[in-house]
Amino acid sequence: MSPKKLIVMLALMLGGLVVLLFPVNVPWAEDGAPTLLKFSDTGAELTIRFMVNDKPATTDQKWVTSDKINLSVEIKIDKSDVGQNGAFYVVINWNDTVFMMKDDQGELQPWQGDLTELVAYTTTEQLPETETIVEVISGLGGMSGKFAVFVGYQNTQTGTLIYNGDPVTFSVQSVQKVLSNSLHGTTRGMGHFYAKEQGGFEQFTHIPYEDPNLPCASCHVESTGCTTCHDVPGDSPSNDKCLDSCHKRQAFEQKFNPDVHLQDKAAGGAGLKCADCHSAKQVHGDGTPYNSLHENPNKVDCEQSGCHTNVVIAGKTMHETHHEDLDCASCHVKSTLTCYSCHFEDGSAFEPPITDWKILVKSVATGKVTTGNVQTMAAGGNTLFVVAPFFGHTIQKDSSSITCASCHNSDAVREYKEQGTMTLATWHEDSKTLNNMKGV
Repeated sequence: MSPKKLIVMLALMLGGLVVLLFPVNVPWAEDGAPTLLKFSDTGAELTIRFMVNDKPATTDQKWVTSDKINLSVEIKIDKSDVGQNGAFYVVINWNDTVFMMKDDQGELQPWQGDLTELVAYTTTEQLPETETIVEVISGLGGMSGKFAVFVGYQNTQTGTLIYNGDPVTFSVQSVQKVLSNSLHGTTRGMGHFYAKEQGGFEQFTHIPYEDPNLPCASCHVESTGCTTCHDVPGDSPSNDKCLDSCHKRQAFEQKFNPDVHLQDKAAGGAGLKCADCHSAKQVHGDGTPYNSLHENPNKVDCEQSGCHTNVVIAGKTMHETHHEDLDCASCHVKSTLTCYSCHFEDGSAFEPPITDWKILVKSVATGKVTTGNVQTMAAGGNTLFVVAPFFGHTIQKDSSSITCASCHNSDAVREYKEQGTMTLATWHEDSKTLNNMKGV
């Protein structure tokens, strides 16, 4: 990048302030400059508080510009400096190229690297004995790249400046960069599931997933760009945008068993958007090309979301008995939808999709029982039957109908106990109808 382009880019980030920028190799010891000491060389202490999206985080994780990054430090003053006039300083090095200092208005200003021109972030007539909290970063305003943060304080009477010789470092990737590798950017989930290497349906069709003649593409969407979801940059996509354009199975669920989270408040629901649960980090990705949403560590979690902090209600037998073994969805999801796929021998779909059953499976990843579903496909006399975890967006507010018998004495469970088999569905050739299992 040319120097002129770099100046213009940083000017935009700093609110239009156009300045001359200087490289990293700064003069750390000049005539008139303060004496520098590291925290480790004194009795002073520095504690880092790094928060992302209002939750404690570590600086070595992958972050994206859509993440809300907050960095503060707790400084314990050296005993010899307590009670003296002092000042606190914040310096940020961006991309190993540009130095910025935080001024007394909390704004980032370019800094040439001359310590005699370093501006204090805050000053005090007496350096306190108690720990001092210094707010370093409160959002980055869309900036991406590598950041190295130096924080320190100065006893202005002795001139000694104590700072962290090893900076706090972290990196932030742009949404545009990570989106191309995300599941929204690649839609590789279906391709992974279909691939013969995974034991998928390709072993019977012998047609690559990328082949335009493969019927799957007529229903399953291709990769998305920003405008597929966003009307304007930065807006939160509407539920209609998410459900009608791409996630049609979830849209279909709402017609039969609407999810309390998605229902309007006027109808007794929470009135949430998809984006209220599915974070930007999960949707945009973190730069790692996952094969499935189940692989992505940025999962939706009822408890960690902050919405359901008390997931085990005292006195609730179901909670006390099954919380350690069952995922919340096992009980609170009313049903899981399956189309019995478009995957009959002739490639046609069975209508209407099945909406009144719930299959429970044990997740290998978590070890807990959760909701699942079946996937069936047929071609050339070969069939493929897959059972896998699946989250139905059919959470019900009233769970009073759930009893022990709902799971432990369902029709399917009784059949399995008596016959050792479980009939999920039966095809009646004469009437061309499919009768499916109902309940759990």
